[in-house]
This record gives sequence, C-alpha cells and structure tokens, in this order.
Amino acid sequence: MVKRLLFLASMGLVFSQATAQLTGLSDNFEDGVLAETWIGNEKFELFEVKNRLQINLKDPSEKEQFIWKLAPSVDLSAHPILDFKLKSGTVLTLIVQAVDVDGKTTDEFTVAEIGDLRTKEISVDFSKHVDKAKAINFKKINKIVFRVKSEDPTTMGIMYFDDVKIGTGGPSNGDTSPFPLSYDIRLNQVGFYPAGQKIAIIKDAPAGASFKIAQVPSYKIVYTGTIGAAAQWEYSEENVSVADFTAFTQEGEYVILIDGKGRSFNFKIKNQIHHEVAKASAKLFYFQRTAMPLEAKYAGIWARPAGHPDTKVEVHSSAASSNRPTGTFVSSSKGWYDAGDYGKYIVNSGISTYTLLSLYEQFPKVYDTVKFDIPESGNKLPDILDECLWNVRWMLTMQEPTEGFVYHKLTAHNFEGMTLPHEHTAQRLVVGKGTAAALDFAAVMAQSARIFKKFNKELPGLSDTCIKAAEKAWAWAVKNPNVAFTNPSDVVTGEYGDGNFTDEFLWAANELYVTTKKEEYTNGYPLANSYGVPSWAMVNTLGLYTLNNYKKEVAAKYDTAQITAKILKMADEIAKEANVKSPYRVPMGTYYDFVWGSNSVCANEAIVLINAYRITGKQDYLKAALSGLDYLLGRNATMYSFVTGYGSKQVMYPHHRPSAGDKVVEPVPGMLAGGPQNTNNPESGCAYSSDFPATKFKDNVCSYSTNEIAINWNSPLAYVSGAIEALMKK
Repeated sequence: MVKRLLFLASMGLVFSQATAQLTGLSDNFEDGVLAETWIGNEKFELFEVKNRLQINLKDPSEKEQFIWKLAPSVDLSAHPILDFKLKSGTVLTLIVQAVDVDGKTTDEFTVAEIGDLRTKEISVDFSKHVDKAKAINFKKINKIVFRVKSEDPTTMGIMYFDDVKIGTGGPSNGDTSPFPLSYDIRLNQVGFYPAGQKIAIIKDAPAGASFKIAQVPSYKIVYTGTIGAAAQWEYSEENVSVADFTAFTQEGEYVILIDGKGRSFNFKIKNQIHHEVAKASAKLFYFQRTAMPLEAKYAGIWARPAGHPDTKVEVHSSAASSNRPTGTFVSSSKGWYDAGDYGKYIVNSGISTYTLLSLYEQFPKVYDTVKFDIPESGNKLPDILDECLWNVRWMLTMQEPTEGFVYHKLTAHNFEGMTLPHEHTAQRLVVGKGTAAALDFAAVMAQSARIFKKFNKELPGLSDTCIKAAEKAWAWAVKNPNVAFTNPSDVVTGEYGDGNFTDEFLWAANELYVTTKKEEYTNGYPLANSYGVPSWAMVNTLGLYTLNNYKKEVAAKYDTAQITAKILKMADEIAKEANVKSPYRVPMGTYYDFVWGSNSVCANEAIVLINAYRITGKQDYLKAALSGLDYLLGRNATMYSFVTGYGSKQVMYPHHRPSAGDKVVEPVPGMLAGGPQNTNNPESGCAYSSDFPATKFKDNVCSYSTNEIAINWNSPLAYVSGAIEALMKK
C-alpha cells in the first residue's frame, strides 16, 4: 500500500495533497496499484506479486529505466534518504538517481550488484551524490529513476523490490558497495574453511599487484597479499594469476579488493562452510522423486502434485519375455527422474545410487545424524538411506522376474514438454534389456544388501531380496555378455548406450564378492590394468573404491597394495594438475574433461582425491579436492556458481522440466548444472558466447547441453561436499 506521510506535527497542521509536497513516502505493495506510482517500459514489466514489486527484465541495458513517481513531490531537504529491499537471481547492476520537478538530477550512483537471491537492504543518501552546479531542489523531488545494466545485455532476469521508503526519517546506514564489482576476480562464492586452502583467480592482473581482504560491510582491510605471476589457461585463453590467502583464518564475511579492478563477490570464512550445499545437493533427489506429491512441509515453494505413478507401465517389444510379452502392463513405481527430463534409466541410476550409498558407507557416523527434512526424517533410518531406498525399490521392479534380465529404462516414447510432471499423461514403457543394465543393477543391489543388512529390523527381508536380485542379474549377464542396448525406432528418449562391458563386469564382481565372499566373483576378474575417473559408461573404478574400503575382507584374494597404488596413481595426476599445473588451480586438466556434463567430471575427480586422502592423510589430496569444489562454486572461467541456490552469480535457469513448469523464479537449491563443454551445442537459438571449452556455457533453459541437471552429476556433488565437510570436522 502506498502511504503518503505528512510530518508537520510541529505546526499542528494538515494540508491537502493537492497543495503541498510530501515530506515522506513509502510503498510496501499491499494494494497492487502500480500504474500511478511505478512506471516501466517495453523492456521492464512491473507486477505486484505477493506484496512485493516484481520487475521482469527483458534485455536490460544502461539506457533502459523504470521510475518511482512521487506525486506531487517529496520534500527531502531534511532527510534525502532512499531505503528499500532488493532481491534478484540474475547478476545485475542497479543505478539510481533522484529527479526534481524541474528535471534536475543527482549524479548516477551504483547502489548494488545483485544476483544471489538474498534480500539486500539498501540505503542511499542522495546528498552525497550531487553536482552543486546542478542545484537540484531537494524540497521538490518528484521521481526516482532506476537503471539496470548487465554484463550480458541479453540477460533475462527478475528483480523484487519491497518496503521502499524515501524521506521518512531515521538514520541512514549509508550507501552500499563503495567499490565496483569486478568479474575479473573468480573464487568460491560460498566461502572457505578457516583451516582450508583459500585461493582466488585474477584475470589480467597487473604484474606484482597486491590484493586486500576487506570485511563486509565496513570494508575494513584485514589482510594484504601479493598476486602471483600470470599464466594462460589454454581452455579459456585467459591470462590469470593466483591470489592465495590461505594464511588468513579469521571467520567472517569478506570481499577481495584490487586497485584498478574493484571487488569480488562476497564470501565467508567459517567452519562447516559447505554444510548447506552438502544437504541441498543430497536433498535434490527428494525433489526428483516420482509417484508422490511433494508437500509444502518438505518442499516449500517447490511443492507439486505427484507425477508419473508408473503403476501401469507397458512392456515394449524390446523388453518382452515369455513371462511378460509385448503389451503386458507392469507396475514400476517410485524412483527418481533421471535429469531435466522425466525418464528413469537403470544405467544412470547405477552410478548415482552407488555414489550416495558410498557416502554413507564411508562416513556412517556423520550421515547417521544428518537430516534432509524429507517425509521419512525421524524414522530409524538415516535420511540418506531413506532417499536411496526410494530409488532402490524402483530398481528392484525393473528386473524381469523369470529370466532375471533388467529393463534398460522406463520412459514415454518421446521426451515430454517443459511442464510439471503431473501434467503429462503419455503412456509409459519399460524399454530394452542389456548387459550394462543387468550388471549396474547387480552392483548396486549387492552394495545395498550389505548396507541395509544393518537395518534388518527396520527393513525385514530387504537385504536378502537385494542380494538375490543381484545374483540373478549377474547370472543373466554371464549368459548374455554382449547385449548392447540401442533405442528402438519408435523411442527417442535417452539411450545411455554402451558397447564395452568389461568395466561393468569388474564393478559388479567386486561388489558381489565383498558382500557374499563367493569365489566365483573373483575367478576371472582380476584388478584392471588401468582405471580412470568414473562416469556412467566407465565404472570399474567404483569397484576399486569398494575393494579399498574392505581391504581386510578382500586381502586373501586381492593384492591390497596394488589397490592402493592404483587409486594413488590416479589421484597424483589429478592433484598435480589442481595444485601446480593449472593456472586456475583446478582439477580440469585436459580438453576431454570438458565433455557434456563436465561438472560431473570435476566432481568425480574430487572423489578420486578424497579416496586417496582417506588412504594417506596427505593434505595435497584434500587441498586438490577442495579446489574441485571451488571450481563448481565459482572459481571458473564462466564466473558462475554452477550450484543453484548458492553463490552470488548462480545458475538460475536450468534445463529442468519441473523448474520450467512450476512458475517459481528460484530453482530448487542444490542442483548442479552440466557445465561448459568442448563441442558445438546442438540447441537451435541457444548459441554460446564463447568458442573456448571452459566458457561454452549458457544459463538458459534452452541450453540442455550445458545447463541441464542430472542425478549422476548431483550425486558426486553430494559426495564431495558431504565428504569434505566430514573430513574438515576432524
């Protein structure tokens, strides 16, 4: 509601608005009437939404503006102060001016750089921004002009204003942001552990320049350091330098200041700095659940009806068996949506579920108590296992009961539209069978059997069910060792095709042996000659992790020194890249790291490092793993925090059907975008702004090649952030 306030009590007089300017004005947007007070143009759409002013920005630039009209005028001579609350999810610069009835203006002043979806309380003292020659009349101010500019003039975004006040008295807390924001200072936008490594990357830094750490909001200088020598990062073709402030350990909120450049995004130094990221990235799987409504109690503003119950799923001809011929209907409920689409895929569920289960398996004391605020919170299972169980139970329904093979996927014939899941009614199908699906299923079921055995009282019979299903799937794969899946001609959803199953056999054999101790799972399945960073198509390293976790139990059959050596060999190469070779000091060290879903490469590299640290306790491994998390949260050439909900320049428009369909501006927090990639994008009308692999990224729902989310990208983020939190507590 717009409130026009007369402060003439000293005279005991009240005048009509028609004859006197006002001495104060405020607007808290309760009445929804904007036309007479807030004026936009064709590039600024203004709405009153939930008692705040929502401004939809279309192509913002310095020349575009919107106006707060102060009719007839406001007397600011005693208190030329503008106060308001501001919030946005897009990084934008806001500039403000006051204008008097004769058109004279204060100087333009940048009041804020916004974009982290945190409400900022802004206070501007116009008397500090006046060219005396202009002789503006503060007794008769009749409008406030707001201008918005963006680093990228094509950026689309949304801003919120609330509790706007001008000339209403009370002390000003002073102007904000005394230093301009610099996009040349790249760092983890969430922050750092007091005892951890702290690095920022500076683009085009002057040789031998210094940098300063300043407290926020006072901007008191608390630390000074020297910027290192410049080097070119070939994957972005930038000249960058390292600013290392590891020695600074005082907790608080800070920025980096560099003369001639400006300030960094805000960051914090505190213990458990990544606790919320760890929880949100794991809770993301709750938001990907099928077949159940997401209640506001747990999902907040992202609540939605249940989608895809999958209780009547048709058997496609590619999945037919004598027991379940083509056209048969089966029930295959629960599970997680795989990515930004509404499919459920066994192969990708394999590595995703394994990674979350291994987080519990390696850090049980931590995850016995971590709560995600999901419907099962408070029962006798750890929340992370409750979440995994939702997908494990679905995976069990994907095994054909007589022959033992595993359906490759459950989808519709085509990808569905960018709307909420309950709005889709296309017939769902179980599609295909193959060696990869059977072995990935066997590996996860064997792992599940040994983990859930601890909870036999709470889940009677589940462990036995899992191991029986695992062994049945293994037996089918042994009889059918080279069945590669390809999409049938009438199905165009994700394929997850693979033609080499050596790695799947080794992973499944390792998991089955650790769980059952049966020698048949070691005969003919020695350690591989080489291992690499895991992905859904290359999984033998997952088995290596498991053997390492159970060295005593497998020592009779495996050379445990070789298990250690193979993990450390991978970790040494990654750590050298992150700690020494990379100008960005990140693990991403080859052109081929920047594949589709490159952020999962970075996260899985960090998992290799964490496993090496658990073996040796060497800080170089943990330091390099932290650098991987730093990369994902902002220390990269795009300047984005790739994790929704975290960071000042965070991903806001992921290729994710629930996010596109729910009409909520903020995406679900904790989602990891796919990241920059080294090939030309296939999306029509969604071109990148760069030709370099480390910067081929677009924060737009259209960019499924860089900005989609997927469970096999989120699971390593959950592992890395959660494991680092656990390790940094020690």
